[in-house]
Amino acid sequence: MAAAGRYQSLRVRVPDRPGSLAGLLRELAAVSANVLSVEHERTTAQLDLGEVEIAVVLETRGPDHAREVVAALQRVGYAVSDG
Repeated sequence: MAAAGRYQSLRVRVPDRPGSLAGLLRELAAVSANVLSVEHERTTAQLDLGEVEIAVVLETRGPDHAREVVAALQRVGYAVSDG
């Protein structure tokens, strides 16, 4: 799976409020990305007050789908970086 480019690691910044993680997971489900792991980080110096970073490892259908996942998240306003 890794050799086929089907694993994707992303870091996504979201507001630190109830429902933010659920909203991100809804967006990932909407583009058929399978979530393999989630890590919730709120203590890094790069984060603004009231913001958390969520690291996700995803299973995708391949490199094209991985790019679609990032584009979809960015379209709805998420700040996304490689994890």
